[in-house]
Amino acid sequence: MSEIGQANALTPFNAPRDPVAARELFVRMRFSDTNGRPACPKCSCDAVYTFKTRDLYKCKRCTHQFSPTSGTFWAYRKLPYDKIIFMIARFCEEADGLSATSMADCMGVHYKTVFTWFHKFRDAISKFAQSRILTGEVEIDGGEFGGFIRPKNLKKEREDHRKFPYRAADRTMHAVVCKSRDGPILTWVAKHESHPRTQIEKVLANDAVLFTDKAASWNRFRGKWKLFQVNHSVSYATPEACTNGAESLIRTIRSAENNYRHITQNYFDFYTAEAGWRVEFGRAKGKKKQRAGSLMSAMSRPGRSELAGYFQGRKRLCSYVTKEGDIAGWRPPTREERDNARLANGKQVHSGPLRSSRNSKNWQDGFNFIDAATFIETPATVPDRPGVYVVLLKDTERMLSQIGFIESPGHPLWTHGGCQHVYTGETYGLRTRLTEHMTGSSEGASLRQSLLALHFARAWGSADFVVTDDRGRTEDSLSEWLKREIVIGYKQSAYVRDYEADILSWTASPLNIARRVATPSATALKALRERLRNEVIARWEPLPTRSLKRVRH
Repeated sequence: MSEIGQANALTPFNAPRDPVAARELFVRMRFSDTNGRPACPKCSCDAVYTFKTRDLYKCKRCTHQFSPTSGTFWAYRKLPYDKIIFMIARFCEEADGLSATSMADCMGVHYKTVFTWFHKFRDAISKFAQSRILTGEVEIDGGEFGGFIRPKNLKKEREDHRKFPYRAADRTMHAVVCKSRDGPILTWVAKHESHPRTQIEKVLANDAVLFTDKAASWNRFRGKWKLFQVNHSVSYATPEACTNGAESLIRTIRSAENNYRHITQNYFDFYTAEAGWRVEFGRAKGKKKQRAGSLMSAMSRPGRSELAGYFQGRKRLCSYVTKEGDIAGWRPPTREERDNARLANGKQVHSGPLRSSRNSKNWQDGFNFIDAATFIETPATVPDRPGVYVVLLKDTERMLSQIGFIESPGHPLWTHGGCQHVYTGETYGLRTRLTEHMTGSSEGASLRQSLLALHFARAWGSADFVVTDDRGRTEDSLSEWLKREIVIGYKQSAYVRDYEADILSWTASPLNIARRVATPSATALKALRERLRNEVIARWEPLPTRSLKRVRH
């Protein structure tokens, strides 16, 4: 069997698992042009020396040393040959494409490894297709992809995008397909299906016969080539013209889009080229067995992949056709660029719940403030709904010095009405949680325990507040002290944890020690709380347990 024949017969079931056998098969497929004999990439001489201890060859003519992967898209590989062979076989087996996640699970390697190799495959397929000429009967069609507009969260704010235009124009791309009925398939990516006409003219043979729909984009070909068109508003196909082959390729791209869940637009040209390659070497034409050979030929061509060094920061742009017919790079606009474009057109920029407009300067907007005494007397003032809350203290100087707190510019100590912000919390019931802080138990409320630990260390030096072994007296004294010294700020929010995380990232909030980077002041506060639990709370009488009386029916 020839070297290409061996590649075409490759399947995941007969792929060699032995690294030595896999290397021998890889070398035969890689150097198929010289019947499996390694050839020098510089002078093309197939007379080489081999090394027993290294995976290298040395040319007898020019003494150039090279490996089986030198100078090709296979260069700089780290995977062993047996996994490379299995990856080729598995990639060529699927009809609509294979996700990198599934391949990584099969091979037992990291997702990033398979991600880069799959894109190298698509890059090689795309470059190999660009060098081909379309002859005979050629079908041309285009499809629109991307630009999905996510509906608003609230039903009353949603708009009906089923009517044209139903996509975001700045994120929409067109895939243009040229499918030779008996030959290769070429694809282009553009902002409009009429833009690749210049590129299409370069790859059409003079005797090609074209089949398109009635779109005005294809009228330019009339007179240069024999052109047959079908009016899809009347029929899908006519005896004279049919574009079902090209439309099936568009459908294959959409199937791949569903298979991959999401196609990053920077690589949309890669995915369209892969879909064309899978259709060209498809089961219907009996050419599916040639996929592995064609992929090996494309990957073995001289050159460097655009994906080389991807995870070292070398990111590529989508290769698309401009309005003038030239090939250029394109990337989808960022969220900031889209917002600026909307503002330039006089449109309003909305901030959804998952992308709030709050920042370090305006996060406190919308907060309601109430002193602790008023809340304890009339707790119904605060709704029992999800939200975030902040606790502000009137006298903080001695407390902060007790734990060694040092204010940093990146996390300032926020002040409101002469009180300083010392604690932040989130809850799904504001009234219930604040009641626990003001009149509850120090064992269940972290804020009460921190303040009690500071009183135990005589942070304020108050003689009328003594932490004792009497639970009731100590808790009552703390509640009375909170009435005099605490101000509460609260705000309802549906995304309480995100809001709390933002506040903690923008402010000092010195009494918050959970879910934060350890600081000397937080370490000191932890030590004070541990001392309080060991020396005081451990001697308190346990709280009475609540038991439900069993009722017989």
